[in-house]
Amino acid sequence: MSMDQSLHTINDVCNVFQCSKSTVWRWVAAGSFPKPLKFGGTSRWTDSSLKQAIHAAESDTSSVATPNSVKGKLRRPKNS
Repeated sequence: MSMDQSLHTINDVCNVFQCSKSTVWRWVAAGSFPKPLKFGGTSRWTDSSLKQAIHAAESDTSSVATPNSVKGKLRRPKNS
């Protein structure tokens, strides 16, 4: 990590992705979102890790991924 990167709190991540804290942690546990850096009792995400998550979501051209609150994974809507 370069020294010019910002570190973002869980609240920052929730604001960017318009979701709850529990949703972010569910995504992290499921492996569909970057794990944070840990500093003592705090968790922080780098600019690059958040950009990577956004890029991964944008590059999914099949459909828009949405959170599945039951399983904590990103789920694509079914094409009917």
